[in-house]
Amino acid sequence: MNKNRFFYALYLAWIIACLGTIGALYFEQMDHLAPCNLCWYQRMGLFPLVIILGMAAFRGVLKIIPYVLPQIFLGGLVALAQILVQEKIISTSLALCGKGSSCLEKIDLGLGFITPPILSFLAFAAMAILLIYAQKNNKKI
Repeated sequence: MNKNRFFYALYLAWIIACLGTIGALYFEQMDHLAPCNLCWYQRMGLFPLVIILGMAAFRGVLKIIPYVLPQIFLGGLVALAQILVQEKIISTSLALCGKGSSCLEKIDLGLGFITPPILSFLAFAAMAILLIYAQKNNKKI
């Protein structure tokens, strides 16, 4: 088995973090979509991953995975909560949203049913799957 192939999963996770960050900033700056409070929490989980996963990928350090997985899971959990709130599966108080954009508002991105929290959840899920794959299979070598 070639040990280097597990580092591709780390690179792919980093690319997903980069694309997610660029996408979030594009929607805010170019489409003028102000992020809600839950979006800010998702960003807090996503934005640092660009630096952390980037450094780990370029240095070839898979030992970072157990330290970033909780951050990825928390970001995905916030995205999932926002999806459930928007779909009215769980209820929330309006105090959750505070001033500015509403966490309850579904924003049409022109991608059909896909909203920003769905994109966020998919990104966090993809990163988690890639990193868990790399960690588990690297230990078998």
